[in-house]
Amino acid sequence: MNEKPFAISLKLDTRQEIEGFKNCGSVYLRVFSKIQKRPTFIYINEYCTKKDFDNIMSGNTTKSHLVDLDLKMQSIRKQAERFNDFSKAKTLNQFKDVWKNKNSITLLKHYYLEIQNNKLRDNTKSFYESSYKAILKFKGIEDDKNDNINVLDVDSKFIDDFKTFYTKQDKRINTISAYLRPLKAVIKYAINDPNCPMTKEDFPFKKGHIQTELVKRKILSSEELKKLQKYKPTSETRQRAYDWFWMSYYLGGVNMNDLLRIKKKDIENNSIYFYRKKTVDVATTVVKHKKAILTEIENTLEKYKGRGVYHFNRLNKNMDDKEIVSEIKNFTKLISKGLKQIAKEIDINQSISFGWARHSYSTHLLRQGNDKIKVSQSMGHTNPKTIENYWGGFEDEEMQKLQEMSREI
Repeated sequence: MNEKPFAISLKLDTRQEIEGFKNCGSVYLRVFSKIQKRPTFIYINEYCTKKDFDNIMSGNTTKSHLVDLDLKMQSIRKQAERFNDFSKAKTLNQFKDVWKNKNSITLLKHYYLEIQNNKLRDNTKSFYESSYKAILKFKGIEDDKNDNINVLDVDSKFIDDFKTFYTKQDKRINTISAYLRPLKAVIKYAINDPNCPMTKEDFPFKKGHIQTELVKRKILSSEELKKLQKYKPTSETRQRAYDWFWMSYYLGGVNMNDLLRIKKKDIENNSIYFYRKKTVDVATTVVKHKKAILTEIENTLEKYKGRGVYHFNRLNKNMDDKEIVSEIKNFTKLISKGLKQIAKEIDINQSISFGWARHSYSTHLLRQGNDKIKVSQSMGHTNPKTIENYWGGFEDEEMQKLQEMSREI
């Protein structure tokens, strides 16, 4: 049924003067029932003069002091139209009940919580937590108990203002996008909620709202890799960092999450078999990866062997996913700390972290001219294009050579 049950408009009532505001009237949402043949009025907590009201309703207002009021009135009317459907309300009383409860059933924080509760990985949940906190900060809300942001309030202007707010705080493009991606997922989730009046036509994200800044990956140069390879650790902390960096590197840049989750049963015939945890969580088809155990890491695998079901001694079968994620994060920080000590000692890039093993592995092989698809597959990517996220580019010297070659015309 395309027919709508109500005719919705805004009305200014100047019959009762507002104390302290001369010539001003109260603005109401007017909802006229086509079935009952009568209206009801809902106060929207705004007031203005008749001249300003007419200016706004003409749709041609350019007066700066009316911008906020104009936006609010447009938003109120737009929200009301979302309930203008026989499946949501048929009578004026039903409309008023829905309107009264709209803020409690469509709060942004409720949708954030619902999605977080549906996520299995604590890593993923943390992205939503960071996004929600960023929104509270943007809106100047210190306590989420005082948060009354409605999902219906999130429009294109909301997103533009959010980006402007964090840009002024010198947040990087990728950081802002990391806040917006979970918000985008929340809005899509809300649109699919039958209790939410938001529709696909209301989807606020436009092309360019979420951007990616292509940054050169942090890697060790060939010379730095050689220096690190020849290094003889001078402490237990540095030895452990050295061992784990090269273990990751020689296993195809395997990350700490996958390394620590390897179980004893996954190692046989001088090979390691494992599933990439990141891929398992999102893919419909998963691939079991096989990694040869090179002689360079045989001793390391034995040295850090644990007693339980996991091969290494950092995890145990009694840990829940939250405890596992926490342990992986803490151990990664510990290894990165040791690597920074080594870097300072042998004069290589002191920004080094454990993740550089993965980036350095891929970039080193690509710079040698190896096939992109093969390198990508060796890293466990299901999509060969993913390798571009790990590619550190050519070294500066190579770029300079290209510039110099441009002289030869």
